[in-house]
Amino acid sequence: MTSFLEPSLRTEQMFPAKTAFMARTSLEKTRLLGFRPVNQDTVTSLLFGLMSGMATIRHRSGATPAILDVYRRMGMRVDEDLHVYESGEQAEALADQLISKGHKLLYPYPLSEGRFAESGLLIPSALWEQLNAKDRLADLVPPENLPGRRIMTLAQAAAHVPNGPVWLKAAGMQATGWGYAVRPCVDLVTYHKGLNDLAALPGVTNVILEDDVPVHHCWGASIAVNDTDVAFAGWAEQEFASPGKLSGSVINPQAPFPADGEALSRRIGETARKLGFRGLAGFDIGQMTDGRLIVFDPNFRFTSSTTLAMFYPAMSKRSGLIAARGFHFAGKLPLADMIDRFLPAAEEGWFLPTRLLDGSLLPAAQGQSMVTGIVMGASLDDTARRAARLAGNLDAE
Repeated sequence: MTSFLEPSLRTEQMFPAKTAFMARTSLEKTRLLGFRPVNQDTVTSLLFGLMSGMATIRHRSGATPAILDVYRRMGMRVDEDLHVYESGEQAEALADQLISKGHKLLYPYPLSEGRFAESGLLIPSALWEQLNAKDRLADLVPPENLPGRRIMTLAQAAAHVPNGPVWLKAAGMQATGWGYAVRPCVDLVTYHKGLNDLAALPGVTNVILEDDVPVHHCWGASIAVNDTDVAFAGWAEQEFASPGKLSGSVINPQAPFPADGEALSRRIGETARKLGFRGLAGFDIGQMTDGRLIVFDPNFRFTSSTTLAMFYPAMSKRSGLIAARGFHFAGKLPLADMIDRFLPAAEEGWFLPTRLLDGSLLPAAQGQSMVTGIVMGASLDDTARRAARLAGNLDAE
């Protein structure tokens, strides 16, 4: 590749100076996300190409010299103050060192309870919890952009008879996402089953009953909040394997994010900015059949579609293709062999790797290496065909 792919926003628009990316989290803090041991470290290998000039703490499985070389060859600008760790203890020690030099930690998910002083965090932990709590969404979003919703204790919800289909969501200050603590309920049978499911999750005492509204498109909108304003970073439409279970993200030129959705995203971000939030955020925003926009979830952190949204304009320009799809594959082949197999697609310009992980360097990965990235195509159907072909090439057989 002969030129860098520039994301939709510059690093200084997204993060304050002296910010350090510390994504290594704990299973206790992510128990309502369904995290497994491997996720504690794989999450540190995200957002390459978006953090030039920043200090970062990343697990070595996602930041080898060979991996960094592939990113640069593909046109991603990777110019970080990179700190590599092998164990959780090493990650926290590196964070201590950066804090001692005046950095503040940027964390997508809560860090170990009480491990770092609040003065060393970019966002105070109480503010992070407040902004990400689903039951506090009405503090941020205008009432006309919310579905009908009620917050109940488990006992109150058990005695309640909903008037039609509802969504049950875990309330409270724990980190949630990926549909792990969400249940769609179409009748009393599924309602009580969903309620029992949530009651069995650790720490869930209250639930949200959210009206099931008719939505024909749902997007993930990305913003960046800095000291002076809120910048819109891009969008991607969400795809679902089943109700509430996100399976991936796409960019479909035939279903663009509405302009008033950008304004709504900035409005929410401005409310958070005044409270002290800084950094990347995203919102799940659906469009009802009558055109009204509805905000379902707050994500005051980067999301699964952030990188797709931010690299799409540059990838579309480079490739001449207008549709895009997020891609992820995990398999038993050595990462070096996977790289050899996807390089032709990357060199042709229709695939960009955004996360590479060498499973041989991460015991929790159980030998599985990972390739995550962006597939471009002439249409959504074309991206699906290309993604299937790429996954087939990466298969061990």
